[in-house]
Amino acid sequence: MTGQIQKEKTKKQAPGFESIFKNDIAAAIDYICKNYDSDFGLSELSEKTGISSRNVYRVIDVLLAKRIVRKTREIGSARMFQYNDGNNQATILKSAYDLLIKRPV
Repeated sequence: MTGQIQKEKTKKQAPGFESIFKNDIAAAIDYICKNYDSDFGLSELSEKTGISSRNVYRVIDVLLAKRIVRKTREIGSARMFQYNDGNNQATILKSAYDLLIKRPV
């Protein structure tokens, strides 16, 4: 086995929703829950999670529709978002994320 292949096989996935559901929305929820007290832009979300630039728009639309995130401000043409602590579903997701981090599946 080459070093690169072995590295990939032994690389441990971080605990969170993405480790369970393995999709872009789960990756975004993990990032949002981890950074719940900061706002973020779409390019930051894409860079930090590996979600493609194209898919990050779809993901944020879903999270906005479910009120998991809220729009905080605009800087030029960039829209900024943050975890919506006023939403019960978002609060439950954050609590579940915190439990997953403490006790990985």
